[in-house]
Amino acid sequence: MNRFLSTAAALAALGGAFGSAGCMNSSKTSLQSRYSEKVDPCTPERYSLQAREAALAPFEAQVVNGHVLDQYVQNGDFETGLDGLNPGGKVKLDTLTRKRPVDGHIFLQTARDLNYDATKPADYAKTSTELNAKRANAVVAYLNATTAGRGLSFDVTVIDPAEQLMPASGPANSVRGYPFRFTSGINGITNNGQVGVGGAASTANVQPGTPGAAGVGPGGGTTTPGGPSAPGNRQ
Repeated sequence: MNRFLSTAAALAALGGAFGSAGCMNSSKTSLQSRYSEKVDPCTPERYSLQAREAALAPFEAQVVNGHVLDQYVQNGDFETGLDGLNPGGKVKLDTLTRKRPVDGHIFLQTARDLNYDATKPADYAKTSTELNAKRANAVVAYLNATTAGRGLSFDVTVIDPAEQLMPASGPANSVRGYPFRFTSGINGITNNGQVGVGGAASTANVQPGTPGAAGVGPGGGTTTPGGPSAPGNRQ
């Protein structure tokens, strides 16, 4: 019993010493705080987030630019040099107001369909500014008229982005030829040489077993020079 009391008294005294030491150092920062000042306790989460943001930033800019161009009304949507919308411009605006959700922020290309007189550059700037204002009012007036009762509001911002063009025939040819990839003939051969439904591709227009020619038999088997077609639906 005496031994237990002695041990308890010693522990109490030690605790008091630590307690007084803690009070003496209360004005100093904690060990955890001092550790955080020397190293980064958020590794690797902090740097993973920074890397993710750096990777997504260009994509976010592309999304914003793409949306701006989607909401874009160009000079070609107006009568040349005038503020009246042509039929194509009206269709463009109708398309924008039929999307879900509707974005009422419209971007208008600055007027570039004006004649420039090198002897009167100030007149060109003035005429362009005035035409921009008239076209913006024409856009808002048309949108308000065609969306009456829907509680929509619109505003127009004049911008002047570069034309988004790709002067190459490859993409256009791909788009024109794409539908034919899903067209099948009686023999399963498409009209562009691709594999159709229920048939195999043909590399030559040959009859089964034609000597000296190689191709594909009617049932999907190959023909060899000078011999009949390989296993398939032989005729």
